[in-house]
Amino acid sequence: MIDSLSRQNVIGRMRVAGTNVDALSARLRATMLLNAVNLEAAQPSPSAIVFIRKLRDPMPGVLSLTGSAIEPPMEWKNALDGALRSVVARAGRPAIEAVNGNEEAIVFADRGELLACLAADLCHGTAATRWWWSSLLRAGKDLPAVEKIWQESPEYIPAALHHLSNRKVATAFVRQIDGVVAHQFVQAIAQVFGLQWLMPAVATRVAEIEPAQVETIPVAAIARSKEELSSAAPWVAEVPERAMHQLSFEQQRFVGVGLMIQRSPAVVRTKAFAQAVEEWQEEVVARAAANQQLIATPRTRPQGMPSPQSVRQTVSSPLPELHQSPDTAFQKEEVDEPPIQTPKPAAVDDVLASLTTTELPESIPSEVIGQPLTEPPRVIVQSEPIEETEAPVAHSSTTPASTVPSTFETRELVDETIISIKTDLGGLFYLINLGLYLNLYADFTSPLEPGIELNIWDFVALVGDELLEGDHADDPIWSALAKLAGRDETEPPGVNFDPEGEWLSSFMPHARARLRSALGLEVDDEIPAILCRHSALLRATDTHVDVYFRLADLPLAIRFAGLDRDPGWVPAAGRFISFHFD
Repeated sequence: MIDSLSRQNVIGRMRVAGTNVDALSARLRATMLLNAVNLEAAQPSPSAIVFIRKLRDPMPGVLSLTGSAIEPPMEWKNALDGALRSVVARAGRPAIEAVNGNEEAIVFADRGELLACLAADLCHGTAATRWWWSSLLRAGKDLPAVEKIWQESPEYIPAALHHLSNRKVATAFVRQIDGVVAHQFVQAIAQVFGLQWLMPAVATRVAEIEPAQVETIPVAAIARSKEELSSAAPWVAEVPERAMHQLSFEQQRFVGVGLMIQRSPAVVRTKAFAQAVEEWQEEVVARAAANQQLIATPRTRPQGMPSPQSVRQTVSSPLPELHQSPDTAFQKEEVDEPPIQTPKPAAVDDVLASLTTTELPESIPSEVIGQPLTEPPRVIVQSEPIEETEAPVAHSSTTPASTVPSTFETRELVDETIISIKTDLGGLFYLINLGLYLNLYADFTSPLEPGIELNIWDFVALVGDELLEGDHADDPIWSALAKLAGRDETEPPGVNFDPEGEWLSSFMPHARARLRSALGLEVDDEIPAILCRHSALLRATDTHVDVYFRLADLPLAIRFAGLDRDPGWVPAAGRFISFHFD
C-alpha cells in the first residue's frame, strides 16, 4: 500500500507546468489531492511491490492545484487508475526474467522476492545501476546498506534465501556477510518464526580463527574439513547446496536454518531438530579445536544482543545493530550467566484444564486477538517525477468495469503463487484466530510464548474436519492445508504430533463450547453453517496467505466474535495471513 512517506516521495519529485502557480502551495495542494487517490488498486496482488519510474498526468488541465476541492474529480481518478494498471501490466519482473534497466515499472511478488533480487544485483555488481533501488539504498549501494534492509524484514529472509538458492547465488551472497551479521540474522529469524526450541541453540556465536593463524593451516585441509562439517549438518538432506563447504560456521548455520524454515517448516520447529543442531555445533567446535581451524568464543554476547532470558520479548523489540567493530563485538572477559531455560511447549492437558476452568465469554473479545503485525510498506515508488504535458494523452473518462478485478474473478497475480484455489470451506481459516485466542499458538506480539507443537495448518484441518464431521471431503482446501503444512497429501494431518492421550477427542467439546458461545448459537450443529461453509478464493505464496470472501456472505456473528480479523504475522504459520472482503 502507499504510505505517507512514499506519497511525500512522489510529491517531492512532481514537476508542475503552469503559469502564476506558487510552487509550495501547488505541492501542498497536490499532496492533499493525491492522498485521496487509491493508488493500491493497481497492485497485482496485496503483497506485491510496484516501482514506477515515470507517470505522466493522464488528463492534463483537469486537476486543479488552485481550487478548493478536497479530492480530484472522479474522471481524473479513473484515468489515473487506468494509466497505473496499464503501466503495471507492462512492468518487468526481475525475479523471473531478464531486465535491461529501461523498464518504466518493476514488480516484485513480495518483500522476500525484493530482498533476493537486491542481493543478487549486489553480487552481480548491478545494484548501483538499477533505478528502482535508488529509493531503498539512500544511505549507500554497498553491502552494509543491503544488510540493513535485510535486517528490517526477518520474516522474509527464509523466502529470500530460497529465491537466491534457485538463482544459484545464495552462497555467493552469504559469503560476503561476516560472522557477526550471520549470527544476528539467524537469531532474528529464529525469534520472529517462534522457534522456541532452537533459540537457545543459536544463542552462542562461534567466531572465526584469527587472521594471523590462517597462513598456518593448509587451504586443502580447510576446504576438506568444512565439507565434512557441512555433510554432518542436520539440514543436509533439505539443504544440499554444493557450495556450503565454502561458508564459515556462522554462515552455514544461517543458510541451513533459513532454508529449513522455507523447505521443511514442520521439522525445523521440533525439539529433535534443535537437539541435532546443538550436537552438530558441539562436533564443529570439538573438531575445530583439534584442527586449530575455528576457535570458540566465551559464552558472552555482543553488546546490544538480547540475553537468553529476553527471547520471549515481542517481535517489535529492536534487533542489535549490525557491523559492530571488532573491539566492541565481544566482551573481553567471560561473565557468569544463568542457565538457559528452554521454553516448554504447553501440555495439552494443561490447555484443556484452562479451557475447562475458564468462564465462557459471550463473544471472543476483539482486543484479545490483537492487531496484525504491520508489514513493511507495499509501496509504489517513483524515482522520476509525474509530469504534466501539454500534448493530449489518450484516456477514458471512466474505467471499464472489465479492468477492475473482482474478488472471484481470475486475477493476473504474480507467478510465485504456490496455491490458488476456490473453496466452499473458506471459513476454516477463521479457526486460526480461534487457535490464537485459546493460546494454543503465539501471535506476533509474543512469538516465543510456548504453544502446542501441532502444526497450525494441521490444527485447522483436524478441527475443521471434526466440525464438519467428514462433510466436503473432496473440497480442494484439504490439499491446500497439506501443502501449507509441508506434508504430503497422503499423510494425515498431525502425523508427527503425538501427545499423551486422545487430545483431539478431549479438545473438541471445549472448542465447540467456545465457538457456540462466541457465535451466539444454541446447538453445536449450527457451527458448520455459520463458521465453516463460506465460498472463498485462496491465494498463497511463500510469505503470504490471502483469503478473499464476499462481504455479503459474512455473518454478523463472526464479526461480533472477532474471528474475521486479520491474523497478520503468525509465527507458527510462517506467513502473513490476511482476510479480504469484497
